[in-house]
Amino acid sequence: MNRIELVKTAFDLDNPDRFSYLSDDFQWTDELGSPPMDRRTWLAMGDLMESAFSDLSLVIEDIREDGDGVVVRTHFAGTFSNDMDLSPLGLGVIPATGKPVDFPSGTDLVCFDDGKISEMHNRDTGPDAGMAGFLKALGANGS
Repeated sequence: MNRIELVKTAFDLDNPDRFSYLSDDFQWTDELGSPPMDRRTWLAMGDLMESAFSDLSLVIEDIREDGDGVVVRTHFAGTFSNDMDLSPLGLGVIPATGKPVDFPSGTDLVCFDDGKISEMHNRDTGPDAGMAGFLKALGANGS
């Protein structure tokens, strides 16, 4: 499987084996300087998303090779149907709105080690990026 196919398979929310494509030392980072997420934290965040959005989808808008990595632009879409408990992040419980949400996940540089995804670095900045943009999309900040 080439790197683009590997990313598409790992980003397929219907694939129960998608997390097997992450290396044990996987790290997610972003351009905003948010605390990095290791594999365990990344998986937990995915579980939170899938429980809050029963019809969650991840749409790949663009994907291309870039040197030794892959650059992928995506967005999440779904109905915010269940409360989202972000207490572990100090943000409390965000009550479900029942409304459709379209959150631009952004542009990530995906790096590989030994045939697995070892790092994802989100390149986005601005008011709709990161946790602030995510909370805004949820309607959790009065928007």
